[in-house]
Amino acid sequence: MTVRPFRFLRLAFAATVLLATISSPALGAGVSVDAATEEQKVAAGQAYKDAKAALDSGNAEQALKGFRKSYDIVASPNSLFMVVRTLQDMGRLAEAFRTNREAIEVADKAAAASPKYQATAAAAHDKEKELSALIGLLTVTVDAPPGWTLRVNGMELPEQAVASAIAGDPGTVSVELSSPQGNETRQIEVAAGAS
Repeated sequence: MTVRPFRFLRLAFAATVLLATISSPALGAGVSVDAATEEQKVAAGQAYKDAKAALDSGNAEQALKGFRKSYDIVASPNSLFMVVRTLQDMGRLAEAFRTNREAIEVADKAAAASPKYQATAAAAHDKEKELSALIGLLTVTVDAPPGWTLRVNGMELPEQAVASAIAGDPGTVSVELSSPQGNETRQIEVAAGAS
C-alpha cells in the first residue's frame, strides 16, 4: 500500500516529555482543600472511600467515577492522583498522563501550603516519569490556508495544540486534516517512549 505524503501536515514525534496540551475530559474541580467546609470534606471523604472500595473489588469504572466525584467536591490532590492511577490501571495511559499534569500542579500548590500533601506531590512527579515511558508524544504542524480542522484519533485539536506535544497511547494514531483544499489522513504507529 502506498501512502501519499501530506501536502499540509508535517509530523514529528517527541522523545522527551513536553507539556501535553490536549486536556483530559474536564474534571469539575471542587473547592480548594484549604477553603473546604467540614461538610464538603466529609462528602469528599466518603466518595473517596467508596471509590477505594470499588477499586479494591476490581470495579475500576466505578472507582474512577468515585474519585472524580470526590475531586468535584473538594479539589484534593489525593483524589486527583487516584484518578491518574485508576486511568493507568484501565490502560488509558495518555489520559492518565494528561490528568497527571493537572495533579502535579494541584499537589505542588497544596504541598506548599501543607506538608501533608508533599508525598502526593512527589508521587505525581514520579508518575510523570513512569507514564512518559509508556506513551508516545506526537507533534503536528499544519501548513494550510485558514479554515482547516485537525483531528487526532477523532478528537478535534484546538489551534493552540497544534505544534505542541500531544500525549497518545501506543498503537495506531489517526491524523486527519480537513481544509478547503481537501482532506488528508495518515495512520501512524506510535511506540511507547519512541521518537
